[in-house]
Amino acid sequence: MTWDKEALKKEVESKKDGKKINWSEVACRYHVTHKRGEIARNGRQIVQEWLVNQGVNIHRFNPQGLPNKLRARQKKKRGQGGEISIPVPETTANCLFIIFYILQYENLVIDKDGNIKKTQFVVEGRKQPLEEIHKKTLKLHENS
Repeated sequence: MTWDKEALKKEVESKKDGKKINWSEVACRYHVTHKRGEIARNGRQIVQEWLVNQGVNIHRFNPQGLPNKLRARQKKKRGQGGEISIPVPETTANCLFIIFYILQYENLVIDKDGNIKKTQFVVEGRKQPLEEIHKKTLKLHENS
């Protein structure tokens, strides 16, 4: 590995917190190579791992949160041989789930006698109006 590590470390340490860094572009700019001396295709991983081993906090550049934050996976169509995969947007017909919100509240009321009366009540809500849910369900049952 014959790339300029110290200049890379100085550049990264001089950047401000929360700044987005394209690690692949940094690896190309510093000509990051692997053990055989060829340009590394996984240069961003090599750069990040080397900086972490040097004690540089690279996670301060990730404004979205932790680096291993979970993301929703997207369905993909595979070609006949399996080499090509195409992302497919999820249709609303496949989204049959309903999110309910159930919140419990306490209400403190003073009686005519001056006593504090504590009552609890529950509020429920859904992301889609009930009328739309009924219409979709009716259409599904009519078609089948």
